Amino acid sequence: MAAGEERQKLFHDIVEHLRGSCRSLTEAYAAFECEDLDNDEAFCDYLDSELFMCDDCGWWAEVGEGDGEKCEDCSDDEDED
Repeated sequence: MAAGEERQKLFHDIVEHLRGSCRSLTEAYAAFECEDLDNDEAFCDYLDSELFMCDDCGWWAEVGEGDGEKCEDCSDDEDED
């Protein structure tokens, strides 16, 4: 596997590790032994294109779910108030 493909696979694996969880980026970096990705523009862009962290509950939700700042559950809770 070429270096670029390995890097894309790592990005994908980290996103899948975070998806549907409240794990922190620090935990993900440690799990994949890649703390150097913290300021990596390509990784940050990839992450931002796939997931966002809910401002209320810290859940990693898919882009397009909720309002982009809050997951569907937290957005729904706000609508009920």
